[in-house]
Amino acid sequence: MTLSSEAAPLGEGIYRITLPLPFPTPNAVNCYLFEGDQGLTLLDCGIDGDDEIELLNRALAGFGFALTDLHRLVASHLHVDHMGMAKRIIVSTGCEWVMHSSTAAEVEHYNDWDHRRNELARLVEEGGAPHQAVTRFRREMTRPAWFSEAIAPTHPVENGQRIPLSPTRSLEVIFTPGHQANQVCLRDSRTGRLFSGDHVLPRISPFIPYTGEDQDHLGAYLASLDRIVGLDVHETYPGHGPIIEQGSARAHQILLHHQRRLDAMLEVLNERPRTPWQIMQSVFRPNLSFLEERLAFQETMAHLEHLRRTGRVQRTLADGGWRYEKWKVEGAGTSYLRL
Repeated sequence: MTLSSEAAPLGEGIYRITLPLPFPTPNAVNCYLFEGDQGLTLLDCGIDGDDEIELLNRALAGFGFALTDLHRLVASHLHVDHMGMAKRIIVSTGCEWVMHSSTAAEVEHYNDWDHRRNELARLVEEGGAPHQAVTRFRREMTRPAWFSEAIAPTHPVENGQRIPLSPTRSLEVIFTPGHQANQVCLRDSRTGRLFSGDHVLPRISPFIPYTGEDQDHLGAYLASLDRIVGLDVHETYPGHGPIIEQGSARAHQILLHHQRRLDAMLEVLNERPRTPWQIMQSVFRPNLSFLEERLAFQETMAHLEHLRRTGRVQRTLADGGWRYEKWKVEGAGTSYLRL
């Protein structure tokens, strides 16, 4: 199959390059190119592969640039569809490699696919999945050929830091963890445009993971969404899909979506205590593919753990697995909605 890409100027020295992905959905990733005094800055770069790097080179040539003009590569977060080509580009060009400072601590775990598979199989087993489902998770969660090695950033950045494009223009780093622990958005000081990675998407809410009870990824995500609501941003350029005309309004819609999902899980628990696997089957549609089932289970766990942390459910261990139930006197919990 012949792969293709799309490329278009967005004005004000900004360009969008859309590269294909090997997934049913999303099937493409948006990469953004910024002109600057020291050269080009590229935000996100798609998966690694000979065809993909050729598409990127062709897109750059269409704008009158070359890969050697790249001064800086930025990744919005540590997911292969956004930074898979990074190592190849950095080795080839010697450009700066920019991600949030928290990324360095995650790279080793990200590259350890055996640990990922075993940890997830353990979680679904403790979550009440039947034996055949646990076996399927161990068997089918294998490292794809296109899953490239991640490397730590050479130029880590912090929330509020400005990435300079020129003496009068910069990209402000807005730390928005949730979908991934080191996700950042960038805001252009000249145009006010927000480049949101996977934090705010036009048609879907991004996947929220569960990585253990020491992290409340959903709580972090809701707080990060509320941060975008408070910024009152308009033109927003996401990592997948078309431009979002009202970024803050879209962030508020996603907040409401997660509030409805939390309410749906509490409704399921009105009858009796249930395992995470049972709750997943009640809240999500049936006949999920393996990938969809994996994401649905982790999303279910992320929501249940947020409910537990905010005092609305409790968790007990029975027969080697977890069960969740509502507190007899339900706490008010925490709301991040701006109403």
